[in-house]
Amino acid sequence: EARVGATALSLTPTEFRLLEALVRANGDIVPHLQLARAGWPAETDPDLLWLKPHLARLRAKVDEAHGPAIVAVRGVGYRFSDG
Repeated sequence: EARVGATALSLTPTEFRLLEALVRANGDIVPHLQLARAGWPAETDPDLLWLKPHLARLRAKVDEAHGPAIVAVRGVGYRFSDG
């Protein structure tokens, strides 16, 4: 289960794994490939193009719950914003 404060987030299993990878990074950048492998652990070579739509939906859900922003670091990966 994922929460922002008292608000429970309704996440797909993939969204949950992506969120978990970002939370574990504690604000550090999670590179694209590492994030893709976290989101699709059964895939030996996950397609990085899968990240963008899943992260867009995850961002919307976290934003709606007033959680920290998920920031794209162009050409590198994603991280939670500093505030």
